[in-house]
Amino acid sequence: MRKIKLSPHEIRLFSTEIDGLDYHFFKKHTDAFKRMWEEQGREFWEQFIICYRAFSINCGVLKEFPVKSEQYEVFIDEAFRFIRQEYIRGKVNHAKQFVNDTAALAHHKGSLGGLESTSYSKDPFYHKETRDIFRRFFGNPKEKSSYIKVYLLLPLYLSFGGSVCTCLRNWLDAEDGESVCILPTEEDLRPKWAKKDKRRVSQEGIRNMSKLVHGGMKCASELKAMEGMKQLQREEEAKAKVKKMEARRKGTVPDADSEAGKKNGKPKNCYGCGKLEPKPKEFKKCQKCREQNVKQPRYYCCRDCQVKDWTDRHKKEHKEWKTVEEPM
Repeated sequence: MRKIKLSPHEIRLFSTEIDGLDYHFFKKHTDAFKRMWEEQGREFWEQFIICYRAFSINCGVLKEFPVKSEQYEVFIDEAFRFIRQEYIRGKVNHAKQFVNDTAALAHHKGSLGGLESTSYSKDPFYHKETRDIFRRFFGNPKEKSSYIKVYLLLPLYLSFGGSVCTCLRNWLDAEDGESVCILPTEEDLRPKWAKKDKRRVSQEGIRNMSKLVHGGMKCASELKAMEGMKQLQREEEAKAKVKKMEARRKGTVPDADSEAGKKNGKPKNCYGCGKLEPKPKEFKKCQKCREQNVKQPRYYCCRDCQVKDWTDRHKKEHKEWKTVEEPM
């Protein structure tokens, strides 16, 4: 293992998108990458992804995204689960291919002008050279959310590929020793997109998104994607209002100013899948968090989410908190 510093504020490490020069460097040093990936170990790469997520949300590409929505938090969670699965959970060749795929996405970034085009030969979700990788990273093109994910998550994947290449450069120059990691707080890992902060999409927001994704190129697909975002946000708000009205008629959701509302507090998010609690006290608290009286306990919507999250990360959190190792 070599000494590499990780923190949520490493601008030089996390701020660069992968490009042609990075990819050429990566291909030239493929053997070195394989040694780095294996010698640094999975724990190091878990910390790497955690720090990268905090940087992206607070300083990087996700902070700059011009439209805020709670639904996008779900997309972000899905993206980081995908990154972990592709980069950490498999073998070294799987990780190498993932970096190659981010370079391929960067290479085809110019094809975003054909998104939702009436011609399949222009839409990257259908073009024979790009359809497989776009569908693997962003989903089925029959779902309108897949096109929204391109604008939201493409810069995230490209920056991750660039960060790995930068890490490889640092590793080649680093001395042997234990890596230093400053982990972010739990708040740093969640987008600060409260409902009161939601903004109407403006023409300036469209221009900002265009600069973020493909250097200012304007195209009709941008307008379609932004309109899809607005429509998705309106649908979310309408569904939430209907559910709230029905719950109030049934008397299952107390007013926020009532004594019951104050006692129940705000609805929780499932720590596994990010789902919002439909009514107070429906999600279950981790038993170990309860026993240890953790200040920020984890809540889960179902047993499957709890078991998966325990295996992925929560068990390690309890080890850090010096608790017992078994789940609830």
